Amino acid sequence: MIITHLHPQRRKIVTFDDGSKSLFWDEIGESYHSSQGSIEESKYVFIYNGLDTILEKRVGTSISDTDDTHVNTETINILEYGFGTGLNLILTLNRLIDASQTLLYPKKTLEINYESMDLYPLTEKEYTSLDYEKLSPYYIPIHKAPWNKTFTLAIPNKLILNNYSTIKVNIKKTLCDIRDFKGKLESVDLIYFDAFSPSNQPELWSPEIIYNAADNLKHGGLFTTYSARGILKTSLREKGLIVKRLKGFGKKHHMVNAYKN
Repeated sequence: MIITHLHPQRRKIVTFDDGSKSLFWDEIGESYHSSQGSIEESKYVFIYNGLDTILEKRVGTSISDTDDTHVNTETINILEYGFGTGLNLILTLNRLIDASQTLLYPKKTLEINYESMDLYPLTEKEYTSLDYEKLSPYYIPIHKAPWNKTFTLAIPNKLILNNYSTIKVNIKKTLCDIRDFKGKLESVDLIYFDAFSPSNQPELWSPEIIYNAADNLKHGGLFTTYSARGILKTSLREKGLIVKRLKGFGKKHHMVNAYKN
């Protein structure tokens, strides 16, 4: 079934067995996160198997091999398909702060350009009901920030373990349908593909959308998602990406990482 128009008023807050909260959309028949734990699922798929892979790769090539100390800024570009609750962005910020002791250069700036898209933003009542503000002081300001405009978060040094490094995060929330998003060719280091499941919204996993996402990746870039559907893997391979099937979160059998040579 292809859903052409959704009604945000038909979303409701749900609480999972682990106490974490999410939204359930009646029209789609699906929650924004796994019922086995919203926060832990996002950490597992997008942080542990996504962001950490990119950070470790940067440390290995930039510090150990090239020791390029004359460059003052290290930049990582992240593109998220499906802003949703904003949880992936908050967990990304938290991971950058936690990792700063070992993964950032002394006296250097890590600049993150983070773009995400959604056609149906959460209302203030919805995002404040999820209790995610306990995860980060940036949660509410990020939701209140205007759409289609870039805004910058400068993480204070007092929050960073390595006091000689700074983190600058440029964020853009783009108000659009995933099917209409184009992006820039070979501009992205990491893609979080977090659309609703291909079972309930197959139109968001079409070859055309996956091809476009692959085109946006830089060489060496990573595409990560919770799904391991055959049509997804086929589309990624057709664009020349190296597809790896990983253990999925919780009871889910598999997820996918795909690398662009």
